[in-house]
Amino acid sequence: MSEDFVVKKVTGGEGASEVLAKTRQEKRLSLEDVARDLKIQRKYLRDIEAAHYGELPAEVHAVGFIRSYARYLNLNEGQIVDLYKKELNILRNLSGQKGESKPAKTYSNATVIITPRFIKIGAVIIVILGLLGYLWYQISGLSVAPKLVIKQPAQDITVTDSQIEVVGETKPGANITINEQSVYVDSEGVFRETVSLQEGLNAVKIVATNKLDRKSVVERKVIMEKNK
Repeated sequence: MSEDFVVKKVTGGEGASEVLAKTRQEKRLSLEDVARDLKIQRKYLRDIEAAHYGELPAEVHAVGFIRSYARYLNLNEGQIVDLYKKELNILRNLSGQKGESKPAKTYSNATVIITPRFIKIGAVIIVILGLLGYLWYQISGLSVAPKLVIKQPAQDITVTDSQIEVVGETKPGANITINEQSVYVDSEGVFRETVSLQEGLNAVKIVATNKLDRKSVVERKVIMEKNK
């Protein structure tokens, strides 16, 4: 840098980055020389000269760098900072940005190549997830007592016949016993069984049991009276 400190006024329509780069080259200074003298990283000086302002630190630091750089080159630092701000606003408007945020870096979309092996692995994963979901459904269903609905007989009734028909519904796959005797259950969970009665009070106990031994119990009281 010249020993005679004469501030050079900036003229023309050039931006701050162009003026700084052009002036440095006219003075036959390298970026390494400027970086060493100003204690500013060479990368930041290169970004300033290339107008890559988004790569600089926060704007307050960027302005400080540019002001120091202009002063170092005997340029009017106020004019250079004004040119920088105008240039920065133009760049921000072009990129649709506001405020002090750095220009967003864009990344090209990754290309996904679908190969037979990729499809095979995906199919295996889907099957495994399906099996796990099915097992979870089965286990969660077995972890609670099975449904047991007795449609007949009603509770606490009196009959004169020596037999009564028990009709009910449970979850398909559950076992049904009536007074400890196994009863056939169809594929829809419906069962129907005739039970013999003794004179007097009869307890009809219906039990539904699933594969995890969870049980639902319903008991009916039936009084059988002989005709007089």
